[in-house]
Amino acid sequence: MSGVRIGLTQRVVSDAKTGERRDALDQKWVTLLTGLGLTPVPLGNMPTDAKTYLSSLGLSGVILTGGNDLALLENPVNAAPERDAFEASVLAFCLENNLPALGVCRGMQMMNVYFGGDVQALIGHVATRHRVEVLEDKTANTVFASDKTFEVNSYHNYGIVPQAMAPDFLPWVRCVEDNSIEAFADTTRRMFGMMWHPEREEPFKKQDLALLRFCFEGVPCL
Repeated sequence: MSGVRIGLTQRVVSDAKTGERRDALDQKWVTLLTGLGLTPVPLGNMPTDAKTYLSSLGLSGVILTGGNDLALLENPVNAAPERDAFEASVLAFCLENNLPALGVCRGMQMMNVYFGGDVQALIGHVATRHRVEVLEDKTANTVFASDKTFEVNSYHNYGIVPQAMAPDFLPWVRCVEDNSIEAFADTTRRMFGMMWHPEREEPFKKQDLALLRFCFEGVPCL
């Protein structure tokens, strides 16, 4: 997969002293992706022309990373409307160019809303770990191999319940405790989501590496 460039959206962090709104990315994303032979490309949130900007980068896929509540929520924390708008442009760009996209935590929420679903508040999903179960989907069982259940990290106040999932997504993984959707996929449009953070595991988990390989292996180097 050498030379495959994967765009990474970034969280917006406000600096109270300077008034700056800064884009930020966990350095572990670089370690995770380069370990898979992928080239990470951080994406800025404020291009004047998102399509031209994205077209210039030679991307083979995109990851919508975590951080920032969606601005549409009733009481969002650290909302970043400019990020929401940019990530909507990113998803449109991926669809237009048949590029795979993976949404992580907030990124999965953004993806679900973009495609017509919704998110809702969840209890007991912040700064904890819990068991998840792979559902009866042929592709999901191929991706996660023999791991029918496993443990994941959890850092989200909002998530996706089955009845609020966007119409074209298939549930791949559910939370054992409350049945919320922890991973989904639309393999036709090559859109994937996971609610846990692969970059925050040490060492990186085999299930997460398998999912990343499935999303981005075999994509063309543009």
